[in-house]
Amino acid sequence: MKLPKYLILNKEIGETPLEVLDNFKAENHAYAAVPMSYAGRLDPLASGTLLVLVGEECKRQKNYMGLDKEYVFEVLVGMKTDTGDVLGMAQLGPERPQDAPTTEEIRTVLEELSGKRTIPYPAFSSKTVNGKPLFKYALEGDIDSVEIPTKDVEIFSIQHIGTESVTTQELFSQISQKIESIKPVTEHTKALGNDFRRPDIRKRYAELESAADGEFYILKFRAVCSSGTYMRTLAEDIASKLGFVGLAFSIHRTKVGRFKKIGPLSFWSKTLSSNPDWNSS
Repeated sequence: MKLPKYLILNKEIGETPLEVLDNFKAENHAYAAVPMSYAGRLDPLASGTLLVLVGEECKRQKNYMGLDKEYVFEVLVGMKTDTGDVLGMAQLGPERPQDAPTTEEIRTVLEELSGKRTIPYPAFSSKTVNGKPLFKYALEGDIDSVEIPTKDVEIFSIQHIGTESVTTQELFSQISQKIESIKPVTEHTKALGNDFRRPDIRKRYAELESAADGEFYILKFRAVCSSGTYMRTLAEDIASKLGFVGLAFSIHRTKVGRFKKIGPLSFWSKTLSSNPDWNSS
């Protein structure tokens, strides 16, 4: 059987990219001994499209690393964490909106955030400084000792596609489900993270739930952006420009490919699919 150059697999919330590969190989024996690698990670709590290279194509991984992406993501307004998503040490903002942000307020913010931008890498990311990932500095409490690198990105388009209000009880129940979706991490090589710090994170959320009341707002967006655009950073920026703190409540990657803007027109010139015809040369 002739194998494709790449596959488009679906990563579920709580899965790691490596678990996606292992599960696929277990169900598809023709790939059991075939080298496979993913081009572009997804955070533990993110879901969606995972681009996986097959066989000899793994050697050409760099050809796939600059592809554009589309995401559907949600922004929880009024709460922040040190990771930018719910899998972090949480803190309630000094205030949160009493009413949902208006369409006009959101439109103004999205216009400001569209286009080319220079953004800092998240403290909890795998970007290396002096040979060490930023997340290790953060876990060691030494993140202030390094200069956070930045990256030039472009937001091709971003749309507000919905607003939801949730009660405090509903919100913390959903957060708990997300946190517990990840399998326990017991490898000694990852002892520094202490199972994503979940014992401390659970305790913090329990404290916040008892202190919070009323409703929270969750804003939903669809964004098309260049490679390396962190939705966690974008979510924090959206909330900040609305006058509050915020975090990425959910992140789902829907497309990978090449996006073009020509004058007033914008379109996907190539979208990678499970039936590959991508020319990586």
